[in-house]
Amino acid sequence: MNRREEILAKIESISPLPVSTMRLIELGLNPETRSDDICRCMKDELFVDELLRFVNSPYFQKGTFFSSLHEMEKELGNKRLRELAIVAAVKPIVQIPINEYDISTAEMIRHCLAVAIGAEELAKALQLETPDFLFLAGFLHDIGKIMLDQYELTDAKEILKEAFTSQISVVAAEKKLHGIDHGEVGAILLRKWKMPADVIQSTRWHHHPIACRDDVLMLDLINVSDSFVLMIGIGVGSEGLYYPVYNEIEERLLLTTKIVERVISQIQIGLEQLEPFFNAESTG
Repeated sequence: MNRREEILAKIESISPLPVSTMRLIELGLNPETRSDDICRCMKDELFVDELLRFVNSPYFQKGTFFSSLHEMEKELGNKRLRELAIVAAVKPIVQIPINEYDISTAEMIRHCLAVAIGAEELAKALQLETPDFLFLAGFLHDIGKIMLDQYELTDAKEILKEAFTSQISVVAAEKKLHGIDHGEVGAILLRKWKMPADVIQSTRWHHHPIACRDDVLMLDLINVSDSFVLMIGIGVGSEGLYYPVYNEIEERLLLTTKIVERVISQIQIGLEQLEPFFNAESTG
């Protein structure tokens, strides 16, 4: 069994998400789902309280306090309710301690949040219709990296050495040494969790969007947001070295210096507004 096969076998053996979380994902992807359905599904007042605390952050509520999921649904819309319920449900997975990739757990969470914020802000700045579940896709884009670390399936020092020696990206070094990279691992997990196809594609190809055979706007937004976030030093770690930037994507989105500056500013503001919910204060 080669290294790729070993990693795939381990990923396949990972325990499924809790039944309640899988049920919530199923509900979250169903346009017919309403706030009452989510409350009945979780049967957990603590989860509902956590979700309300999340949506009452300044980033989402914009001055309107929500005392119930019904109020939130009425104000922000059913689609937003369903997306944020899934984000809140998978939050504990993203908060799993990470030891490799030369990045702290807190900084990894900040990075995932920042990419989610940046992708949404980029869509707004470009006056594009925001793809469904874009925030969720940004939040989960590095889930493969988290899982590789959690199950000790990678050696970041070895990967970084290969990247430095061969002058290639960290993702290319992962692929060279293991036959698989964290984007592909993440996509496999998200497929098991029955996430939307565009979210899976965006995770799979977020480092190499031009390799994706489909034209996925969400993927372009995630890739560019990821590059912005690394540019301002959030979650750089080992991956920030040799990070490829694709001019084709920037040209396709018609990016300008003004848009880049605006989005980066909004990422920093949004992160300040959302961080308290995740207790993700950076330690340095």
